[in-house]
Amino acid sequence: MALPDKHPDYVERLSEWIQMTDTYAGERAVKAKRLDYLPATEGMVQDGMTTPTSPGWKDYEAYLLRAYYHDVVKDAVKAMVGIMHNKPAVIKLPKKLEGMLDKATIQGEGLQMLLRRINIAQLVYGRCGLLVDAPQNLDIDKATPYISFYNAERVINWDAGKLNEGMNELDLVVLDESGYRREGFTWKTERKYRILTRGGEVELESGWERPPPGAPYGVAIKVNDTSMPLLEDFIYPSIGGRTLDNIPFIFIGANDLVPEPEVSPLLGLSNLSLAIYRGEADYRQTLYLQGQNTLVIIGGAIDETAPQQLRVGNKGLIDLKIGGDAKYIGVSAAGLGEMRQSLKTDQDEAAALGVAFLDVGNARGESGEALRIRVAARTTTISSVAQCAGLGLETALKFCAEWVGEDPNEVSVVPTTDFADQTVAGAALLAFMQAKQLGLPLSLRSMHRMMKMNDMTEMDFEEENEQIEEEAASMLGTMVGPFQQSITDDTFLDEDVSPVDDPASGTPGGPIPTAAPSPPAGPASTAPPNKNVPIKPNSQSKKGHTRGSPVPLKRKVGKKGASAGKTKGGA
Repeated sequence: MALPDKHPDYVERLSEWIQMTDTYAGERAVKAKRLDYLPATEGMVQDGMTTPTSPGWKDYEAYLLRAYYHDVVKDAVKAMVGIMHNKPAVIKLPKKLEGMLDKATIQGEGLQMLLRRINIAQLVYGRCGLLVDAPQNLDIDKATPYISFYNAERVINWDAGKLNEGMNELDLVVLDESGYRREGFTWKTERKYRILTRGGEVELESGWERPPPGAPYGVAIKVNDTSMPLLEDFIYPSIGGRTLDNIPFIFIGANDLVPEPEVSPLLGLSNLSLAIYRGEADYRQTLYLQGQNTLVIIGGAIDETAPQQLRVGNKGLIDLKIGGDAKYIGVSAAGLGEMRQSLKTDQDEAAALGVAFLDVGNARGESGEALRIRVAARTTTISSVAQCAGLGLETALKFCAEWVGEDPNEVSVVPTTDFADQTVAGAALLAFMQAKQLGLPLSLRSMHRMMKMNDMTEMDFEEENEQIEEEAASMLGTMVGPFQQSITDDTFLDEDVSPVDDPASGTPGGPIPTAAPSPPAGPASTAPPNKNVPIKPNSQSKKGHTRGSPVPLKRKVGKKGASAGKTKGGA
């Protein structure tokens, strides 16, 4: 038993994680693995690949150089993470932890950026881990916990513990923190392991058996030493004398928060990308060989005593005997069409696997509920990833709250899980306001909430009203139009000083003629309200015109105008 020992599930999944790491990193990482992802052809093996000077080795180098790897895995991850972080997660923390919103990790990342890293690891590996740690030897008012992030390859061993009152208590986690360490201006490799466990001297003497419930949480760090830790290697982190009786390490998967690793959600896309990579290599190799025909000479004049180098081209000479022949033979192009079609099919399938979920807009005539159902069916993966990431981060932050003496129930992390584009347009808001005027039971507060959900405003209802009142007060009297000043007095009643042109007389600025006195008001109309009232435009009209009728009044515009009608005796 030694520190580098791996969990059986880790060993089983390691090859998948390495492949996902390489395909996510891109072409350089994939080509660096050479034969692992691109096997040599049979001819290259027969020519020998033992040394860089071997013919087969040189042919493989050219074969590898011509191959092309499509970054479909990275593009899919970027698209998914972009959708999940289209809107920031809503995170609420107690007062003592509010500083973690901007600085939550040892690298100085905020919680929103940490959540993005978690989502990437979930999609690439299918799991990651968060460790809540605390700086030691600091004043209780200044000591704030921080969160360390570990991808799947760093968590090499663990023990989920035994069932205790319906819950598994984590008993052991071993983290591989090996990397580079600087000495002056030189960087050296060091092996470093962090051991998280529960218990003390009794558990150590019993051979690290499962500790009893309530055993204290301890940490040991071993550098360039793979021996089992001793009791003096452990420290028991505390803030203000408060320790933890649980290991503050949270496993986050793509679908759950259990320690057992699962298959990466994008492993199928990774496999397909490597299939396209190998197909591209074969296709480009065949295209290359199309231009590398072999010259064949039949019946040539060969002098074995004085061999002559053969030259091909306009300055070359091929000496043939009578009946001899010379010609080129090469690789047939009969299979290029099938290879091209196969690559196209694989690329289309990769696009379907990687970005099919991006079409989440509203289809024409589709109801809101139908849109939600369709989007939910197409975004099951990223919805589950977002929910698990939010729950895992919330669990870590609750450990932080418990450590500083705050109420863990004040912590909440709500990620974005509604990926449908349900933006309310301006026309829709106008329709809502018109419906409200007609009696729709919709309050202004509800209208404001709708605008806030669609990122039209960041203020709450009270702040919005205060801002409206301030703007109204500051703009009072500044929006006076060109004719508004004239209605403040009664000068417009004086018909002799009207400044407008008289269209009847043709005199600019002339007085408006006095209107004829109106006849005395007759008895009130007995016509029922909201009904068309027939009126007669003149005494010669035989048929009155109905107000509101689509048929316009007819009047003569000339002797033979379009509306003049026919006269007796013709024109």
